[in-house]
Amino acid sequence: MYDTRINTVRTEGKPEVREIARKYGMSTLSDHELMMMILGSGSKTSPVENLAQKVLETIRSTHNDTVQEQLYSIPGMGPGKAGLVCAALELGKRQGKKTKLLIRSPQDILPFFEHAILQPTETFLCASLNGANEIMKVRMASCGSVTEKFSVSL
Repeated sequence: MYDTRINTVRTEGKPEVREIARKYGMSTLSDHELMMMILGSGSKTSPVENLAQKVLETIRSTHNDTVQEQLYSIPGMGPGKAGLVCAALELGKRQGKKTKLLIRSPQDILPFFEHAILQPTETFLCASLNGANEIMKVRMASCGSVTEKFSVSL
């Protein structure tokens, strides 16, 4: 799990999650901020911050088979938002299965770092492998340039 502790600050009534993601990358966002990005907006009765927190609590406490039904019970979650969250969860599960590849050489790990190549700034990533040479976690150690640096403690 990525945890870099960048706090989203509201400007003109909106959280700056998208700006932080654009500037520092998606890996810098907390789970709560990622859920805010997935949801996009809140509802009349629940701002996106509160809705994202309720969704995360539901996901963490519900079995995968019943998560969609449980999401419908959250005020402000309709079929569209519940479907988006379930699709994101399924995609994450499928991608997670693909990360259990055996790393035998530096070329094998390159696909997991390709997103950093597109960054406008230098990015230092760190991959942790288990004893079977499978990727356990990929973390961003630092992101910056000659004049500006954003650092993350591992």
